[in-house]
Amino acid sequence: MKSKMFAITTLLTLSCCLEAFADTILTAQLDKLKITTDEVITYKLNIDSNENKIPRPQLPNFADFTVISQAQSSTVSWASGSLKTDLIFTYVLTPKSAGKLKIEPAKININGKDYASQEFEIEVIQGKIAPQPKPEEYPPLPEDIQGDIQGPQVTL
Repeated sequence: MKSKMFAITTLLTLSCCLEAFADTILTAQLDKLKITTDEVITYKLNIDSNENKIPRPQLPNFADFTVISQAQSSTVSWASGSLKTDLIFTYVLTPKSAGKLKIEPAKININGKDYASQEFEIEVIQGKIAPQPKPEEYPPLPEDIQGDIQGPQVTL
């Protein structure tokens, strides 16, 4: 646990130092790396740039997750004669199944230079609530009930 905290602290320190020299920084964060199927995680993508026009990033497709909610915020500031833009994309996700799930890196191209965020692997353990099947996965109705189903009836 201490080694993980040291690694995170080192990365944060390096990113702060590099930020002074870089014109664009793309970082992604997850609030948890180990959850149950009953829980949600929050994914944040942050783009800090000195550019005034930032294209929309290529976000991960979150194939192994259901997007519960999403938000976007932006801040533009002018300090010491330079423009600073900060975009944040936030997604609340719930896993579709248990297992080792991945979130691929987000990507963006600004002025011909490619940037990519971190990739994450999330350990998902089966929770107490079983995942709900998709509508097409519901079992067919028994034959004795199927024969009784009719369209709407109007009685005058």
